[in-house]
Amino acid sequence: MGGKTQKFQKIALVIILMSSWSFSCPPPENIAPCTCQRVFSKFQLKCKKIFSSSVLEEVFEQTVDYRIDSFQLEDSSFPYFSQRLFQLLKPSSITLIGNAILSLAEPGHLPFQGLEDSLEYISVSRGQYMNDWNWSRFTELRALTSILLSSGDLSHIGTTMFQGNLPSLLYLTIKSNHVSSIDKSAFSSLESLEGLALWDNGITSIERSMFPNASLSQINLSYNKLSSLPDDIFQGMPKLEYLDLRGNQLKKLGEQMLGGVWNQLETLYISENHLQCDCALKWISDRYHKRERPRELDMGTCVEPPQLKGQDPTTASWYLIGCFI
Repeated sequence: MGGKTQKFQKIALVIILMSSWSFSCPPPENIAPCTCQRVFSKFQLKCKKIFSSSVLEEVFEQTVDYRIDSFQLEDSSFPYFSQRLFQLLKPSSITLIGNAILSLAEPGHLPFQGLEDSLEYISVSRGQYMNDWNWSRFTELRALTSILLSSGDLSHIGTTMFQGNLPSLLYLTIKSNHVSSIDKSAFSSLESLEGLALWDNGITSIERSMFPNASLSQINLSYNKLSSLPDDIFQGMPKLEYLDLRGNQLKKLGEQMLGGVWNQLETLYISENHLQCDCALKWISDRYHKRERPRELDMGTCVEPPQLKGQDPTTASWYLIGCFI
């Protein structure tokens, strides 16, 4: 009975909160210099060129009786988000574009305090000072399902950046930054993570210990500077279905490294690499002709040796280099 009573009390609280909201935007003059718009059934608050967190506080105070689903901040600069901001505004989505913010929270406080059980999505693009943000404090955001970090100045992914419990995080995308190094256990604690995209960075090496066990179904490492992959890189990934390795400097794709997930992959992209098509790569052609292959497969072409240059490894004339079995 106690459990049912608590459940009904929670439902009743949600109904009361919803009944107190106005399903419309606040009057424009009350939230200037910000704007509000309705996008389908959602309400979005947009603020641009804000140079003090106190200005946001004044705007947010005018939204308390309104349901604001998402918040977007663009081309703004100030030291940090004040603690009070997200006690006033409760968006499920936050988008930050082209901002120069030194810290996501004032000293001694958590980022986005007040949104621990409601914030589901964070996007940061063209951000400055991202290497200095205390990412480890994100672990309090229990409802967070997706993080997108793009076109910013992030250069290193440390052990503590995503270390800890983000139980709801399903998708993490870090693209078009300047990431060149990743600590050995950077993503290993993200036990619910299904999709990890690190494309268009400057990553030169990766290790199996960086990734979580079992949960990953999608990995995108395209357009980096990877010249090789460890043999164990995809071990312990029974759900992996999508793998994108395009645009790197890979020369070899050993069966020990890729063979274990070959039959479970639905999509595999390997084009725009520097494939050396020697007899050690013929296993791909053998499996391909046995119809053991991903449904969508783009292997690109051989770069070496000269006899096979320009040929697709799945259909290459392997006899030209003496590979018959």
